[in-house]
Parts: sequence; C-alpha cells; structure tokens
Amino acid sequence: MSCLSEIGLSRKQRVFVTLESTCGTLQFPNATTDFIRPAGDAVMNQNPTFVDSNEKRNTLDVLDRFQNSMPPGTWNIPMYLRLQDKSYATPQGDNLFYAWQGDLVTSTAASNSDDWGSAAPTLIHIEGITDLDGFPGVGVVYVASAGTNQLVHYGVLHQNENAATASLGDLTMGWDGSTAAEANADAVSPTEVTLVSRFYNQDTNSPSVTIWIETDHFVQGMAGCTVNNVSLGINNEGAVTFEFSGEGMEMIWAGEANISVAATAASSHCVVAAGEGERFTVGSYIYNSSTTPGGASAASIGFLISAITAGGGEGGGDLITFATPITGPRSTEFGWEIPAGGWSTPDTIKGYLPITVNDGALYPAVDTIGTPIESRLTDVEINDVAAKVKGIDMTFSVPKVYTTDEVGTDFPADYMENQREITSTLAVYFTKARAIYFKQGYDGDEVPVLLTLGSTQGERMEIYMKKCALEVPTIGFETPAVTLSIPLKALGTYGEDSCDVVLT
Repeated sequence: MSCLSEIGLSRKQRVFVTLESTCGTLQFPNATTDFIRPAGDAVMNQNPTFVDSNEKRNTLDVLDRFQNSMPPGTWNIPMYLRLQDKSYATPQGDNLFYAWQGDLVTSTAASNSDDWGSAAPTLIHIEGITDLDGFPGVGVVYVASAGTNQLVHYGVLHQNENAATASLGDLTMGWDGSTAAEANADAVSPTEVTLVSRFYNQDTNSPSVTIWIETDHFVQGMAGCTVNNVSLGINNEGAVTFEFSGEGMEMIWAGEANISVAATAASSHCVVAAGEGERFTVGSYIYNSSTTPGGASAASIGFLISAITAGGGEGGGDLITFATPITGPRSTEFGWEIPAGGWSTPDTIKGYLPITVNDGALYPAVDTIGTPIESRLTDVEINDVAAKVKGIDMTFSVPKVYTTDEVGTDFPADYMENQREITSTLAVYFTKARAIYFKQGYDGDEVPVLLTLGSTQGERMEIYMKKCALEVPTIGFETPAVTLSIPLKALGTYGEDSCDVVLT
C-alpha cells in the first residue's frame, strides 16, 4: 500500500491570462479563451524587501529590520505557439501577445479603384484607410467586388507616414483555398479591401493583464501584470516556443484546508482551524471540492474571499468571509448546483479557477487552444531572400518601470513604458557566399527580416521586422563544420513599427 503524499506535483499546472478592465484590479479568467497550457514551469513570485536597523548597541547582531513598500512581483510563462484551424482566430496566449505588442487590430477597411483586367495584379493600391496603422507589413486581406471575392496574401506594404493611401505587393492571389479571379473596378462602388489577419501592432502603451497559475493544490493570482520580455527560440526540433516574462503589482494566493465548523446554506463565511487561514489571502477565490453534484469530478463555483480574521471563528478557528453567501441550490457555468444545506465538516476548501470537464479531467480540450506549430516548419527571409538557418534566438525587450517610491503606497500602483529593444542571433553554416555578412556587418547594413512560423495557409504566424541592422558575425566551430552567429537589431522607421506580429 502506497503512502498518500501531500507534496504538490509539478505536472499538475494550469495557467490563465486575462485582460484587465481596470489596471491593477484582479480580473477573473474565462474558462477557455484565457487558458494556456504551459510548456515548462510557469512561475510567479513577489518578495518584500527590508532595511536593517542602524541603531547602535554593543552587539554584532542586527537588532531590527523594517519592511519597505512591496516591489513588483515577477512571473514567467513558457508556451508553444498553438494556432487554430484559421489563424485569424484567437491563438493560445492571445492576451499575452496583445500585452507584449500593445495593440490588437482585427479588421481595417480600405478601398481600391483600379481595374485589374484579366491578369493578376502586381500591386493593389488602397485608399481611404480607416486606420493609418491598421495594415501590417505583411498580411492577408479580403478583396470584395463585382469581379472577385477572395483572400490575398501580401508580402510588401508601401505606405508613407500619416498617409491614407498605400500599395500592397508580392501578392499571392486565392489565398487559403479562396478562388483567384480578376477584379473589375466599379466607379460607383470601388473594390473593398479589408484586413482579415489578426495583427498585434506595437504601441507606446501596453494593456495590463491578470495572471493566474494553479500548481496542484495551490492557486496564485497577480494583478497589474505587464509583459517585459519575450524570448523565441527555434531550431529543427520540437515546437515553436515563446517564453513570456514580466512584472506585476500584487500577488494573491489560495491553498487548501478543511472546514472545522459546518456552514449553513445562507452563510457568508466558513471556519478553518487556527492558523490555516494564512493559507489564503483576501482577493482569492475558493470552492468546496468535497461536494460532487451530478456525479461531476469537481463542484461548486468560486467564492471571493473578502476578509480573513485570525481566531475570529467558532472554537477559535480562523474566519474566512465571502463577498457573497453560500446559497443553495445555485447554478454554475456548467449546470451544476450547490447542494442545499451548505457545507459540512470536514469538507475541503481550495483555490478556485474555471473548470472545464474533458473526458473526466478538469482541463480544457485541446481544440480550445489550437495545434502546436513545429519548429522545422519555420522559414526565414533576410533582405527578401530565403535563408537556411541552424537556429534562431530572438529577444524582445519591452521593459516597464513600476512606481514604488511614493509614500503611502504598499504595492506598485502604476507603471511607465521604457525603450524597447529587439535583438536576434541567427546561427548558420559558414558557406563561401556568407562571407558577405562580414562586410554588411562592418557597414551596419539595414535589411528586412521575415520569420514565417508554420507552413499551412491560414495557420501561420509571421514576424516581420522591416529594418534590421546587421552586425559583424562570430565564427564558431562545430566539427567538422564552421558556423556563423549573425547578430541583428530591429529598428523603427516612423516609430512603433520595428516589429509586426501577424497571423496569416
């Protein structure tokens, strides 16, 4: 007979990331759209800092110390790039991509008045752009007119600063299974051209998110989180992996404990043993995991903890107060009900996050987060020329400065954007032709770089950096081959355009 261990299991982890409607205010997640399956260990922490006392006494000991205002918390989430059947839909980690870049564009309208004739055009001229920053450097548009209704992929955007006109080049007509046909312009009703790609656009202000991490029997949440760093590593093995990290304003948590005093159906609190209330914080959600209505593998809905009073409960136990009373029966998001009669001893309460039942397991189905994209299906173009690479390491730094020095604040309450930096290193075999990279690095040549993650039309992500400064390569030796590591740094042109992240 095996022992029943109470040690948390590292494999049992779930992550949710949700946009905040009010910066710094915890936002409870959606069961499916906010779910992320971590590809590694998701970590969250917030450590207070202290100052030692300067008071003198004839001793070598430190006599006292004082707690400072809480510094920002830290978090880290690795995940695979998962795209749904049509990548114009939301991918896994949508809110993280949004918070990373700062803006999200899902539809931009324009028009075209050219007569293409019977042949496919080399350029599509667009005018009347409703959003001057609404078209990425690469993307997919829907062209609708009397002569054609089709999807078109473009690889080049020519647009002047603050201009409401542009042209799209490097066209692939009939994209993603649509029917390619000519477009006949109508002087009365010009061709409509609408962006259909999901476009994560850079902005000077980034939205905040609430991050929730459930690790076996422990749930953590952090409000006011920002994406400060994104790492992307690609080689010929495994899946495309993004590693997001950043900071946040305030962390809360909920552990697990047994009810020590029965709670009636109308009660707005429960009691746990003395000291066990410290396993929870105000702002966290708990549920009674011992009730199983309808034969489900878990039950109840989350109850928001509004107060915790040490020793304030019956028998000297800790009193946990909820924002709403335990009312039974009560429907949940899955049609379950809380049994009438409240909670009994020794029912177990634990941290609550949305529950989705999938074949008896409490995890969202795979199709809610899409299919992982394999690294080997990555294409790289440097200066519009396809390049074979051994590996890619990219770092997108978008640091934030949290305000922690204002008197009277216990936790950070605001943050400011700092200058972004985008760097990359391409690992390649040192062929004779690639000696040119030394001259280009010395001259600081600036070239466009395009990464295409995935090979299926409609299920790809493209990362486009229109101006990358080349640096002098470093020679390496991987016997029997000689290799090069080529550093790049992405630059902006008109500002907030150094990197477009687009689903195509």
